[in-house]
Amino acid sequence: MTNNSGRQQTDVANPRKNNLHGHIIKWNEAGNSPLATTFTWSILLQAGDPSLATDNLKGNINGDTFSSPDGLRVDPKGRLWVQTDSSTSATYTGTFGNNSMYYISPTGQSKRFLAGPTGCEITGIAYTPDLTTCFITSSTPPASGRTRPSRRARPPSCAPCRRQADRVPDRAVQ
Repeated sequence: MTNNSGRQQTDVANPRKNNLHGHIIKWNEAGNSPLATTFTWSILLQAGDPSLATDNLKGNINGDTFSSPDGLRVDPKGRLWVQTDSSTSATYTGTFGNNSMYYISPTGQSKRFLAGPTGCEITGIAYTPDLTTCFITSSTPPASGRTRPSRRARPPSCAPCRRQADRVPDRAVQ
């Protein structure tokens, strides 16, 4: 769960007021079945850094700390991958660095796998069936004071094909 800085009430699933760093909840389906209609849950970890002074900023991460878990993926070997989307202000980057991707081991140990470029959010993960290659995407905001170009302003290589002659064939011609 990404941060919720506006939370003023706590409950079992949301243990911190003004939760600036977020947390991850683990669900276990009844009978370990994806068809189950009931589940149990527990808080897997609270993001943040244990060395921070204020209780709502402290986390309980064992290993490399992070803020604002956003993308989660469990690979076929059961490994949990966490992608972050925290603020890119110096308050956050000074403590946690750039948004990154982490591996959380079955014992709860956090290890940073990669750090994204300044100002980005790590947004996706895919891998080959044999798990030997992974693909990561990031979303980098436009430069300060600039906006993304409109569809009309994009170069022709980015615009949708308008003429049949410009289209790439569906399959290679032999």
